Amino acid sequence: MIEAEVKKANSAGRNAIVSKRVNLSREEREALVIDVTVHMLKGTMTKGEALKHLRLKLFSVNQADYAKMVGISRKALSEIENGKGNN
Repeated sequence: MIEAEVKKANSAGRNAIVSKRVNLSREEREALVIDVTVHMLKGTMTKGEALKHLRLKLFSVNQADYAKMVGISRKALSEIENGKGNN
């Protein structure tokens, strides 16, 4: 899998990583989910980190779009991904 990442300044002046979506094969998607699951079971990745990793790698969407997809606010998603939510 090849993914191009470009840093762009967003409206707040911070650098945001913009990914060009690369379509993953079924096997690559399954391997990604298994890898994340193993990391969570080992305790080397939190639920929030796993969610962010999968959001970016599987769906290639930003927080606002993903939050809309799952029916929560962008702020709530951000808090979950950063370990501040009620996990």
